[in-house]
Amino acid sequence: MRVTLLGPPGSGKGTQGKALATALGLPHIVSSDLLHEAAEADTGGQVQHAMADGNLLADDVVIDVVRNRLAAADVQAGFVLDGFPRTSAQAQALDEWLAERSQQLDAAILLDVPRRVLLERLAHRAGVEGREDDDPQTWHHRLDVYDGEVGPLLDHYVRTGTLRRVDGDGTVDEVQARVLRALDGSLR
Repeated sequence: MRVTLLGPPGSGKGTQGKALATALGLPHIVSSDLLHEAAEADTGGQVQHAMADGNLLADDVVIDVVRNRLAAADVQAGFVLDGFPRTSAQAQALDEWLAERSQQLDAAILLDVPRRVLLERLAHRAGVEGREDDDPQTWHHRLDVYDGEVGPLLDHYVRTGTLRRVDGDGTVDEVQARVLRALDGSLR
């Protein structure tokens, strides 16, 4: 099974992605982790700077980083992507890459969460994790960037018939049950 989890920062992609990957016995591929690794290797600092400001990286950079991970042997039977794709260009690149391997994405799960809940979750996460890029100005900017980019991405997955909207507001277990129900017809 090949699944991607979509949603704004704070929607629970990481938590639900980890749980879903465990339930399905598949690798959980976190795009932000891959990008942080790429930023550490970025000698010019361009990737680090863009990420710290809460801006999206150029599609070609993100696509290359994720493709490199998807080429690994452990993902041949499937994967759970977390936070990729973020744009329709990235979604199209993923579809093309999979098609070259006679594969396809089984589901794109959108975790719908009200903005006020997202801000509460981001504030909680900042208190727990203490990341240097976790501050209210950056949260609002990231949510605005996401809102500005998500329409064409969701349209892409509506056209391909893979979009599954899931209410992401609730306990971890409640949302996990909703995600599994949304995949019920896709499980093979």
